[in-house]
Amino acid sequence: MYTLHSMTNSTTRIYQSIIIVALLFLGSITTQAQSDNKQSDVRLSVGPQLNFAKLNLESSQFNSSFKQGGGFTAGISMALNENWSLHSGAGLNFYKGESSINTYSGIEPATDISGEDFEFRYTANGYVEEQSFTALSVPLAIQYETKGVLGFYAKLGLEANLFFSEESQSSANSLTTTGFFPRFNAVLDSPRFAGFGTYDNQNFNTSDLDLKTSYNATTEIGIKQMYTSGNAFYVGVYYKYGINDISGDSNSNGPVSFDSQNPTDFRSTSVINAVDTTQSNSERLTSEARLHVFGVALRFEFSL
Repeated sequence: MYTLHSMTNSTTRIYQSIIIVALLFLGSITTQAQSDNKQSDVRLSVGPQLNFAKLNLESSQFNSSFKQGGGFTAGISMALNENWSLHSGAGLNFYKGESSINTYSGIEPATDISGEDFEFRYTANGYVEEQSFTALSVPLAIQYETKGVLGFYAKLGLEANLFFSEESQSSANSLTTTGFFPRFNAVLDSPRFAGFGTYDNQNFNTSDLDLKTSYNATTEIGIKQMYTSGNAFYVGVYYKYGINDISGDSNSNGPVSFDSQNPTDFRSTSVINAVDTTQSNSERLTSEARLHVFGVALRFEFSL
């Protein structure tokens, strides 16, 4: 049967093929231009970026918000004529996002330090998760710009973001936990050293994220300043729209979990990878996560 998972994999392979073919095409044009006896139309660029990113979560109780990050890009472009040019390169971007909820309650199976099975029940108030991840970004775009010393430019394209150093850090204003022990038909709300009670200003351990490569449609507009040397300085604003789901395989735990070896040191799992334990089931908490980014880009461009 042709499943949704198969469709997602096929779409991802199509995006990858488009980017690879386009980069090879740009490379062949660049080689040809450099071998010309005329002045090369190939140009290099470098510059920093200020970004604000979020992971937009579908079918989730959690709210997403933008967080500030930054990055640096190095690019190569090939002029097609006086107004149009092809652009590619690579960037190193540091992204952050935030997911929060006023109150979240969960139930999941657990085992205490003595080996007794029970239901771990909890309510987290003011739960906030901050995601941090670094991306190697590979763009491919076409740019239009007006002629003149001071002009306007607009860019449209695609970008692949390959993630590494992915992690999440969670906290809650308060966490209330109890344990239901079926064998005794009893609910324990104490003692605190056993992991049952109310804990204020709870900080959870840092956990790893599982993110797939993000493919983004990109647009950028801004102004350029030309110099007598032929070099140019660009200032623009951009937006990157996530066109694929980047959430990885789901974990077997909810956002908060019990650790039998350290009962008061509660574990956390990112809401992107966690399962929904509000009804004591194993449905995914987030059905889709897409990367959305906007920011400001500075670029200094010069000829080879």
